[in-house]
Amino acid sequence: MDVEYEVSSWDLTKRLLGYMKPFLPTFFGIVITAFGRHGVFALLSPLLVMLIIDYIVVPVPGKSHWFLEYLKGLTGVTDQVGLLILLCSLIVLLAIIRGVFHVIHITLRASLSQNILRVMRRDFYYSLIHKSFSYLDQVMSGQIISRMTSDMGAIDLFYSETVREIFRHGMQFFFTLYVLYIIDPGLAVVCSIPLPFVFLSTRLYSGRISGYLAKAKNQFGELNSVLVEGIVAHKLIKSYGQGEAFVDRFEVENRGYVETSLKASAIQSLYRPSAVATYAVGVALVIYYGGQKVIAGQLTIGEMILFGTYFDQLVGPMRMFARLIMFYQDAIASARRVFEVIDIGEDVPEAPNAVELSRLEGEVSFEGVSFSYQTSDEVLNDVSLKVSPGESVALMGFVGSGKTTLAELVPRFYDV
Repeated sequence: MDVEYEVSSWDLTKRLLGYMKPFLPTFFGIVITAFGRHGVFALLSPLLVMLIIDYIVVPVPGKSHWFLEYLKGLTGVTDQVGLLILLCSLIVLLAIIRGVFHVIHITLRASLSQNILRVMRRDFYYSLIHKSFSYLDQVMSGQIISRMTSDMGAIDLFYSETVREIFRHGMQFFFTLYVLYIIDPGLAVVCSIPLPFVFLSTRLYSGRISGYLAKAKNQFGELNSVLVEGIVAHKLIKSYGQGEAFVDRFEVENRGYVETSLKASAIQSLYRPSAVATYAVGVALVIYYGGQKVIAGQLTIGEMILFGTYFDQLVGPMRMFARLIMFYQDAIASARRVFEVIDIGEDVPEAPNAVELSRLEGEVSFEGVSFSYQTSDEVLNDVSLKVSPGESVALMGFVGSGKTTLAELVPRFYDV
């Protein structure tokens, strides 16, 4: 894997999304239940709280609301305490509905991600089984294991979190902004002022952290490789007294992985305070502007509280965007490593017009054969050998003289 796998992030994204096609009904069910689980409760319960404050707890004389009038006509309840009980009951009902959506959502989400990963793991393993020996000689087993386990876990988050959260938060963001604009366009504009700054800081954060995430994954794969090699070759390591050398090698990879992870954590720690500061400025603007309108009698206390709650729901998706970008960058780095294995073909692919062999005579002939592995010097040099049917030949020589290599060339495990 010395050659760089040059595929754009967008192409990798399209390929990841392509795995969702057989499961689109499940995905749409996830988006709908996610919005019902979070969006409906988050959007409707603040409206009910506003009604309780402005029309029941601190009622404005002569002011009414169409929803309260509808409840009065539907239930016959007209007193303040009765209406308070009704609205509180509706908040509880919304919470119960949210719980139902939650159960359905979790079930569908697990079904989607696990079924997609099942297909991807099958493609990965199928490709691995059909790889040539020369490829497997170059790749350390720990790297393969890391891609099959750790990288698949990052891709799992792409399907179970990133994609559906983009849809859910997008719907919640625009619906909330629309409701704010209907209530008070000026205050809606004030709520929108901090949003570009949240977006820009998030973009800057994602651009800086993506390189460290990719580097950390490669280093984790190398760490796994040293670990697996130490387990598989444990007897040889003990026999030749190479234990300390392997410990030192493991520690080099271990320290490299830790250093990269700490750099990524440092970037994350810088982003958090900037996001909090931007959020605090936004809250201050909403309170200042809304407070002036309440003092002037242009806005009720309940509406101001509603705006504060909805502002949090506007900034929430923007802050979540940073987490989603981290998941996305992590998934793209993992997808690059997984698809790199899947896409590397055989050194000698089967020809479309290959000739079917009949019964062979059994004669084996080498004529001036030379061979070397890609990472070593020449193992065989100008070897000529003929073995007739029924004849037995013994290959003798020192360790590393090429006996096994010569035998593996007969079934064409390697191409000359």
